[in-house]
Amino acid sequence: MAGNLSNHAEALLLKWLNTDETVTRPAAWFLGLYSAAPTDAGGGTEISAAGYARQAIDFGTDGATNTNEILFEADGANWPEATHVGVFDAASAGNLIWHGPMTAPKQIDDGDAIAFDPGDIDTSLD
Repeated sequence: MAGNLSNHAEALLLKWLNTDETVTRPAAWFLGLYSAAPTDAGGGTEISAAGYARQAIDFGTDGATNTNEILFEADGANWPEATHVGVFDAASAGNLIWHGPMTAPKQIDDGDAIAFDPGDIDTSLD
């Protein structure tokens, strides 16, 4: 996944670069799955089903790719087809920071899982 910055993240970056205002960076990041694409302004449809929760994501010293395996496991219900991912600054609610399409959509049925290996989530400033 190549990431697109959200409007929220772009505003933080611009404040940090172009003003003397203090900007608080996120202390932790969480990966969420979407069944309908978010935009830079947010929106989209994050999966909401039994057993679903955002998962912690860690970035390496380059800040661009994940360094941990991220595992989502459907437990108790079939989930909608996952088509996109989003990186958030909170385990629930919070702010969308990055978003982008998955390489291939994935239907996640009860008892099924989807895993992202280290290096699968790639963010960039293009």
